[in-house]
Amino acid sequence: MRVIIFLAALLGVARGFVIHEEGHVIYEDSYVIENDNCPMARLARDYMPHIKTQEQLRNMEIQLRANMNQYVDHLLVNARTYFLESGLDPMTLPDYIRSFQKKVLGITWNGQLGINNGHLQDLATIYRSGDVNLDYKNKILLVDANLGFKDLQFSYDFKAKFMALGPKGYVVGRGNDINIQFKVHLDLDKGVAGLDLFDIKSIRSLTAKLQGLGVIVDWLIDFLANMVLVIFKGPIVVLIEHKVGDALSHVIANIDISSFIPRG
Repeated sequence: MRVIIFLAALLGVARGFVIHEEGHVIYEDSYVIENDNCPMARLARDYMPHIKTQEQLRNMEIQLRANMNQYVDHLLVNARTYFLESGLDPMTLPDYIRSFQKKVLGITWNGQLGINNGHLQDLATIYRSGDVNLDYKNKILLVDANLGFKDLQFSYDFKAKFMALGPKGYVVGRGNDINIQFKVHLDLDKGVAGLDLFDIKSIRSLTAKLQGLGVIVDWLIDFLANMVLVIFKGPIVVLIEHKVGDALSHVIANIDISSFIPRG
């Protein structure tokens, strides 16, 4: 079967047919858009009745993807301004207190780390990475994009209690190469859009450094720094998703999508 499909693909240049994913051969001359159930064909039937051929359909999809790339870029430009004007960048971070245990020389010691006066900045470095992916269901255009933050920086004051030590100082941290999944839907009948997903999938580089400690053993510095990173990857990431998601929903609701949607 693969050999037949391969030969058909070679001959297709001369004969004008295409190979669908299912392996079926359809001649360009015999293409009927009404029989095509792919998402873009369904969209074309609903809103661009002048599209009849596969070449027209491919060109429409290319143009629509380019438009949606521009749409996402446009809303991110607006989002950066909104972050700065609404006081989201820099963003105030909550206080956290975490208890812990650490065994030293065979003895288990209880300790506590408290961080306060926290701030996060550079949310305005948000950007799109790569082309969007498109789907279409029930007159709703679904846009899926990869976003990222070029650089996020955070800081906290901290105070710890452990053994006979009571170190305090401040911590500075940085996150780079942050991967975000972003989904938005566009209701083509109503001309409105809404946020479906803003999910931080991974942070490939995240560091925290404790400063202002004076003389203290290295292992305790590393231990406390790792505790701060655990807090960042947990509740702080959830907070960023919530705050930025709300801000993006506001921005999306105030963009006219009509100029980004080609019509027949």
